[in-house]
Amino acid sequence: MSLASLAKTNTEYWQSVWRRYQHEHPGSFRFEDMIEWALEKRLVNLPKVNAKRVLVRRAKDAARASRIKDKQGRTVREMLPAKVPLQIDENGNLLLFEVRYDHIHSMSADHALLAFDQRDERIKHQQQSATRDLESFLDNNPNAHGREHQFVFDFMQEEPQPQIVEQVDESPSAPRQRH
Repeated sequence: MSLASLAKTNTEYWQSVWRRYQHEHPGSFRFEDMIEWALEKRLVNLPKVNAKRVLVRRAKDAARASRIKDKQGRTVREMLPAKVPLQIDENGNLLLFEVRYDHIHSMSADHALLAFDQRDERIKHQQQSATRDLESFLDNNPNAHGREHQFVFDFMQEEPQPQIVEQVDESPSAPRQRH
């Protein structure tokens, strides 16, 4: 039985495969090479393919990659995704959603607000993650010793600021009188 088959989760499974690969092939690597090696060692099997799912993935990848020039000459994403809630629990937590795409120059303002708010959240989380990763590298990798001054990046310069939310009075206004 291989080490990989003892893993509990998908991540643990792949960690065991790439750790074993790196043990035999130290240094940086391409996942294409690791997969070839893992197939040869029979640590992984080729998955069964759902053709419709492959087409959906290709269409989504194309939407992500598609760029257009706007009237001002800027290159922008043509299609913008937004997670649209389908089911929310009593505490306001998103239980079920679907991702919908719309064209940047014809989408509704609601879709745009949702898409850009979600993108802003992703950027904030990426900044926090990159900061943690860099700090861990600097603190724990002996190859960084004495070279810390070279590892200065824009994402480290600004501390994420708390988001300021405008308060809206939701009390019902007095009904209008009709004449």
